[in-house]
Amino acid sequence: MITNCTSDKNSIKDYIKTKVDLNYKESFSIVILPFDACNTCIHATLEYISTNPDILNNNKLILYNFLSLKSKKIQYGDELFEHTNTIIDREGNFLDFDFKHNQPMVIKIQDKNLKNIEDLDSENYFELLSKIH
Repeated sequence: MITNCTSDKNSIKDYIKTKVDLNYKESFSIVILPFDACNTCIHATLEYISTNPDILNNNKLILYNFLSLKSKKIQYGDELFEHTNTIIDREGNFLDFDFKHNQPMVIKIQDKNLKNIEDLDSENYFELLSKIH
C-alpha cells in the first residue's frame, strides 16, 4: 500500500541518472509523466507539449506506468511519443528506485545536477511548462 505519493529526492535523482544523459545540455528540464496520475493532469500536460513543440525539442519527456500508449498516440499524435527526446520507460525502471510519485513533475537540470523539482497539476501546468521553452 502506498501511503505517500511523493518519493524522496534521492530516488528521483537516481532514476533520472539511469534514464537521461545529463550531458544533453548545460540547462534543460525533464517532464515526468506517470500514466497513473489523474486524467486531467495527463491530458493538460500532453496537450500543452504536443501544441508547443519547442518544449520537446529542447527538453526531455519521460513516460512511465502505462498499460498502452495506443489511445494516447491517436489522441496526441505519434510525433510526441516517437520524438528523440521522449523516453518511454517500458521496462518499469521506476520500480527499482522506490519511485512512488504519481503526479507529473518538472525537474530542472543545471550543469548536470538536479536543481529543482516541481509538481505539475491541473492548476499550475501552464505556468510551469511555459517556463521551459
